[in-house]
Amino acid sequence: MATTSDHRPVPVPDVLSPGDAHASRHAAAFELLPWFANGTLRGAEHTAVREHLNGCLTCRRELEMLQALTQALRAPSADQ
Repeated sequence: MATTSDHRPVPVPDVLSPGDAHASRHAAAFELLPWFANGTLRGAEHTAVREHLNGCLTCRRELEMLQALTQALRAPSADQ
């Protein structure tokens, strides 16, 4: 729980403002991007991330980076 400078607890509102709700959905989608990128995310979480990606440039860029990383890790190494 968050506290004030004199260590009193700060009450958390029961209802999120639209901005807080968006930030919460963004954070949840961003955390799931690695599983979305490697194809292991399923069901409602997959749908939620896919829908979030439609409107979030930051997450689309992160997804591109994760997909490139996934491809690089799956590619045969030069040593083989």
